[in-house]
Amino acid sequence: MKKLTVCVCSAILFATTINAQSEKMVDANKMSTVKPMQDSSILKNAVMMKEGKMIVMKDGKATAMDKDLDLANGDRIMIDGTIKTKDGTTRQLQEGEGVYMDGKMIPAVRKPMQKDTVPM
Repeated sequence: MKKLTVCVCSAILFATTINAQSEKMVDANKMSTVKPMQDSSILKNAVMMKEGKMIVMKDGKATAMDKDLDLANGDRIMIDGTIKTKDGTTRQLQEGEGVYMDGKMIPAVRKPMQKDTVPM
Protein backbone atom coordinates (compact mmCIF):
# COMPACT_ATOMS: atom_id res chain seq x y z
CA MET A 1 0.00 0.00 0.00
CA LYS A 2 2.88 2.36 0.76
CA LYS A 3 4.37 1.71 -2.68
CA LEU A 4 1.08 2.58 -4.35
CA THR A 5 0.78 5.82 -2.37
CA VAL A 6 4.37 6.79 -3.22
CA CYS A 7 3.80 6.02 -6.93
CA VAL A 8 0.58 8.09 -7.05
CA CYS A 9 2.23 11.02 -5.26
CA SER A 10 5.25 10.83 -7.57
CA ALA A 11 3.01 10.76 -10.65
CA ILE A 12 1.07 13.82 -9.45
CA LEU A 13 4.28 15.71 -8.68
CA PHE A 14 5.74 14.78 -12.09
CA ALA A 15 2.58 15.87 -13.95
CA THR A 16 2.48 19.19 -12.08
CA THR A 17 6.14 19.89 -12.89
CA ILE A 18 5.68 19.11 -16.60
CA ASN A 19 2.59 21.32 -16.79
CA ALA A 20 4.38 24.26 -15.15
CA GLN A 21 7.34 23.95 -17.53
CA SER A 22 5.14 23.79 -20.63
CA GLU A 23 3.33 26.98 -19.55
CA LYS A 24 6.69 28.78 -19.31
CA MET A 25 7.60 27.69 -22.85
CA VAL A 26 4.24 28.86 -24.22
CA ASP A 27 4.71 32.30 -22.62
CA ALA A 28 8.17 32.61 -24.21
CA ASN A 29 6.72 31.71 -27.61
CA LYS A 30 3.99 34.35 -27.28
CA MET A 31 6.64 37.04 -26.81
CA SER A 32 8.37 36.25 -30.09
CA THR A 33 5.24 36.42 -32.26
CA VAL A 34 5.07 40.23 -32.44
CA LYS A 35 4.51 41.25 -36.04
CA PRO A 36 6.78 43.93 -37.45
CA MET A 37 5.20 47.26 -38.32
CA GLN A 38 6.24 46.99 -41.95
CA ASP A 39 3.75 44.34 -42.89
CA SER A 40 2.34 44.89 -46.39
CA SER A 41 -1.20 44.87 -44.97
CA ILE A 42 -0.34 47.86 -42.75
CA LEU A 43 1.61 49.95 -45.27
CA LYS A 44 -0.98 51.12 -47.75
CA ASN A 45 0.80 54.02 -49.49
CA ALA A 46 4.51 54.25 -48.82
CA VAL A 47 7.97 53.76 -50.27
CA MET A 48 10.60 51.66 -48.52
CA MET A 49 14.08 50.23 -48.94
CA LYS A 50 14.00 46.43 -49.01
CA GLU A 51 17.04 44.30 -49.83
CA GLY A 52 18.79 47.32 -51.33
CA LYS A 53 15.93 48.14 -53.72
CA MET A 54 13.16 50.70 -53.49
CA ILE A 55 9.65 49.26 -53.18
CA VAL A 56 6.45 51.24 -53.70
CA MET A 57 3.42 50.15 -51.66
CA LYS A 58 0.16 51.31 -53.22
CA ASP A 59 -3.12 50.11 -51.76
CA GLY A 60 -1.27 47.24 -50.06
CA LYS A 61 0.43 45.99 -53.25
CA ALA A 62 4.23 46.10 -53.60
CA THR A 63 5.96 46.99 -56.86
CA ALA A 64 9.52 47.94 -57.75
CA MET A 65 10.09 51.70 -57.91
CA ASP A 66 10.74 52.65 -61.56
CA LYS A 67 10.89 56.47 -61.37
CA ASP A 68 11.51 59.27 -58.88
CA LEU A 69 8.52 60.26 -56.74
CA ASP A 70 7.44 63.65 -55.43
CA LEU A 71 5.83 63.56 -51.99
CA ALA A 72 3.00 65.75 -50.65
CA ASN A 73 5.41 67.73 -48.44
CA GLY A 74 7.66 68.69 -51.39
CA ASP A 75 10.35 66.07 -50.82
CA ARG A 76 11.56 63.90 -53.70
CA ILE A 77 12.60 60.24 -53.45
CA MET A 78 15.05 58.94 -56.03
CA ILE A 79 15.16 55.38 -57.36
CA ASP A 80 18.37 54.70 -55.39
CA GLY A 81 16.70 55.61 -52.06
CA THR A 82 18.03 59.15 -51.75
CA ILE A 83 15.59 61.64 -50.26
CA LYS A 84 16.00 65.24 -51.35
CA THR A 85 14.02 67.63 -49.15
CA LYS A 86 12.52 70.86 -50.42
CA ASP A 87 15.23 72.83 -48.58
CA GLY A 88 17.93 70.97 -50.56
CA THR A 89 19.31 68.55 -47.95
CA THR A 90 19.69 64.90 -48.89
CA ARG A 91 19.78 61.65 -46.99
CA GLN A 92 19.93 57.98 -47.94
CA LEU A 93 17.28 55.51 -46.80
CA GLN A 94 18.74 52.55 -44.93
CA GLU A 95 17.51 48.95 -45.15
CA GLY A 96 13.97 48.69 -43.76
CA GLU A 97 13.34 52.44 -43.59
CA GLY A 98 10.51 54.01 -45.51
CA VAL A 99 8.50 57.13 -46.16
CA TYR A 100 4.75 57.62 -46.32
CA MET A 101 3.45 59.58 -49.31
CA ASP A 102 2.87 62.58 -47.02
CA GLY A 103 6.62 62.66 -46.18
CA LYS A 104 6.49 61.11 -42.71
CA MET A 105 9.44 58.78 -42.07
CA ILE A 106 8.98 55.11 -41.19
CA PRO A 107 11.86 53.85 -39.02
CA ALA A 108 13.37 50.44 -39.69
CA VAL A 109 11.92 47.77 -37.43
CA ARG A 110 14.46 45.42 -35.99
CA LYS A 111 13.23 41.89 -35.47
CA PRO A 112 13.68 40.71 -31.87
CA MET A 113 16.09 37.86 -31.36
CA GLN A 114 14.24 34.61 -30.88
CA LYS A 115 15.05 32.76 -27.71
CA ASP A 116 15.41 29.02 -27.64
CA THR A 117 12.69 27.37 -25.62
CA VAL A 118 14.66 25.43 -23.06
CA PRO A 119 12.66 23.97 -20.19
CA MET A 120 13.73 25.26 -16.78
